[in-house]
Amino acid sequence: MIGSLKQLYEILVKNGKDWDVLESLGYSIKNADSNVKYYQYKIDTLPEWKYFISDLDWTFYRGFTIELTIDYFVNYVKSLSINSISLESYKNFIEDYYYFSKIKQKAYNREVDFMLYLDVGIYFLYKYIDKFDYENFIKFLRDILHMKLIVNPYRFSIKKLNEVLQKGMKFLFISWASHFIFDLYLDLLKKYISNLYGKDLANNIYWFWSYSDFENKTIYNLWSYEQKREFIKQIKDRKNIEIIWGMGDTISDFWIADNVNCKSDFYFVNPDYKVIENFEKYKRDDINYHFINERKGFYFEYFIDNIRIF
Repeated sequence: MIGSLKQLYEILVKNGKDWDVLESLGYSIKNADSNVKYYQYKIDTLPEWKYFISDLDWTFYRGFTIELTIDYFVNYVKSLSINSISLESYKNFIEDYYYFSKIKQKAYNREVDFMLYLDVGIYFLYKYIDKFDYENFIKFLRDILHMKLIVNPYRFSIKKLNEVLQKGMKFLFISWASHFIFDLYLDLLKKYISNLYGKDLANNIYWFWSYSDFENKTIYNLWSYEQKREFIKQIKDRKNIEIIWGMGDTISDFWIADNVNCKSDFYFVNPDYKVIENFEKYKRDDINYHFINERKGFYFEYFIDNIRIF
């Protein structure tokens, strides 16, 4: 049984990424399934048409939305009246938050792996989210996001989205993180697109995320390459959709390229080094791959044959 964040951190350092640790919090971890009611409705309302599929974090959105959620959750707990919460839960929260803050600082100082820091943060979030009134937190999060209107896409990615929509196709996001942040973020994104390009185009954006059923303590995840690929297969088995293009940034996003039509284009936007190192292993010979880098508003395409990794 895992108790503190310190114990969790030591386990992850020793064993590597292991989502089963969430089971120690009482959660049942299952693969995303098209027969689950949450997904079933979304698939049933998905138009049968041509789609561009994209990841979100660091492909479209500048940052990790899960990190943003953790920061806001901490602010939410701090805002609660001490009379409305369990003192024991609050004491444990403060102790774990103190340790989490140290890991965060080490991650930004590049003393620990950044993804390890996020893994610890996800555990931290799920450990306490149902102890401090989950529904009230979602309301708090919605109010904050709408007040700040946090939509910060890459210029290349938003240009590509507009290009897709202007051609009469539809845009589909599929990502690993939990629905309760992405549903809110995509509502904001649709308003952002509506203001830029019109409401009709914004209504052609769809999305699927990992789904956290807090009431039944079950997480339906889209965390891995295999889970995303299988989920897309389930969608295509039920709906006649055609995947024309795709876009991603990590090695796990090769699953998107596995699903696009042959002779289609796939874009890696600011790809991490594992994409470059493993490109020959995972690439499809019948796909046109593009590598896009964007920095300070300037983006350009480069070619993998000319890359040297130091």
